[in-house]
Amino acid sequence: EEEEEEQDGQPAGNGMDREQSKSEAILNRISLNPNKAGMEEVDKAKANAIILARSKGSKFYLAEERKSVRTEKKIHAMQAQLARIQRRDQAEVTKTVERKCKALLKQRNLSRTYVHVDMDAFFAAVEVRDNPSLAGKPIGIGGMSMLSTASYEARKFGVRSAMPGYIAKDLCPELIFVRPNFDAYRQASAQVRAILAEYDPGLRAASLDEFSLDLTATLQQAAARCPHGTSDDLSCCYPPPPPPTARDIKSAFFLPCEVIDGTPFTLAERVVQQMRRRIQAATQLTASAGIAPTRACAKTLSDRNKPNGQCYLSPHPTAVRAFIHSLPVRKIGGIGKVTETLLKAIGVETCCELYHKRVIVHQLFSEISFDFFMRRCLGVQTEHSESHVRKSISTERTFHELSKPEDLRQKCKQLCASLAEDVAAKGLEGKCLTLKLKTVFFEVLSRAESLPMHVSSSDELYRFSLGLLNRELKQRGELRLRLMGVRLSVLRPKQQERHRLSSITRFLRDTPQPCTAAPTADACVLDNSRESDVDPVDGAVAPAAAAA
Repeated sequence: EEEEEEQDGQPAGNGMDREQSKSEAILNRISLNPNKAGMEEVDKAKANAIILARSKGSKFYLAEERKSVRTEKKIHAMQAQLARIQRRDQAEVTKTVERKCKALLKQRNLSRTYVHVDMDAFFAAVEVRDNPSLAGKPIGIGGMSMLSTASYEARKFGVRSAMPGYIAKDLCPELIFVRPNFDAYRQASAQVRAILAEYDPGLRAASLDEFSLDLTATLQQAAARCPHGTSDDLSCCYPPPPPPTARDIKSAFFLPCEVIDGTPFTLAERVVQQMRRRIQAATQLTASAGIAPTRACAKTLSDRNKPNGQCYLSPHPTAVRAFIHSLPVRKIGGIGKVTETLLKAIGVETCCELYHKRVIVHQLFSEISFDFFMRRCLGVQTEHSESHVRKSISTERTFHELSKPEDLRQKCKQLCASLAEDVAAKGLEGKCLTLKLKTVFFEVLSRAESLPMHVSSSDELYRFSLGLLNRELKQRGELRLRLMGVRLSVLRPKQQERHRLSSITRFLRDTPQPCTAAPTADACVLDNSRESDVDPVDGAVAPAAAAA
């Protein structure tokens, strides 16, 4: 295709076309995620028009505009590189890519059974349980500045978590704001976790309302306890639930039975059904679940039959391949809007297309990105829960603008107290502290400190965090923030008794030193943070997907 002529460095075409193109690019960043549970009935065109109109001119919109420009530059660079790649002989590259994929396939283990449990609209459900007058009404947990959760009744209008309340109110004028009660959420979460721990003591909690379990040992024990000894005769141990309803059949993901078994009569499904019923009986809250031979697939499936449903994926390689290849790339944990946009620019919108274009992807993206993409496409899990080691613990809060130094210090103190509770609950201590700051202009700053010893108490965390905050205040003169977070990393099990610190160690403790070493897998980086996508399933950081 012929390129449009350019005059004075500006592309041909009128300003209205360019403005429309720019608005569409930004809308791609701030629009509704159509893959979110409960959004199936939303008039997406109407909702996106409201979101765009209410966002225009705001600091958030301007920040997204700047990010959109950076993304467009990456796309142009990728397309230019793609044109050069297509003129080369691909024989050697193809051999390299096939060799890598075969090596990944050898690592694949589909013999285990994982379940991902996701509580349904958790914060909203707790509020409805505690205040039945809210039942059936559209509610949002939060206020005009930001929502943390929306009920399914509100989601039908396009209201979702992490949305400003004033936009949510435009989408759903009948929306009821409910002030969050985190004590109640933590209590309910602890009840759920206690039940799930009976099935897998080493379960992973991605948040208060999401849990990933390895059911392999539980299923083996259940099969051994059954006097019949076969998975077909386990009704004595786990009675089968009633046949699926019309809604279940309509909304479930069905392929031929040898690919995905949607019927609720496998042992794994019976166990998970029992698990979910116990959660509901104990908390009066419902949970949805995905059952699969990998954690990533289980997480994706947990969203498939919401609310109060479950979905099962057969461990047969054909089933796994068919399921993964049917997914939009955005459904893969770790692929966010930026990565999705970059992939779409080269004609990749599904995992099937991502795999078939693997030779091109290998040349356009970094080695880490390519490895991540292929692991997801092939269903290769990074690690088992037995070898999982948590690398960091963090907490952060979004709030109305704070700029007074004393207010910022008080907020930092509150965050450190909250982080200390989480660290103590897990019996850990850490040696690297990171302070995250987001300005009212949506500039994200990350400041890190390598500490002279491992710490865990609120006072210790606050002392070092305060040093980082004061340093930033002194350097900038003024900080206007809308978010603050504290992260502790380089973790180890807490030592119950420590030797007395020498006078030199005490001096170093009170005189924080900045990190100067080159970053490693366990190190922190003192730098402005960039956009990244995080995989909450495997606990690994997914590639930022910048073009190589």
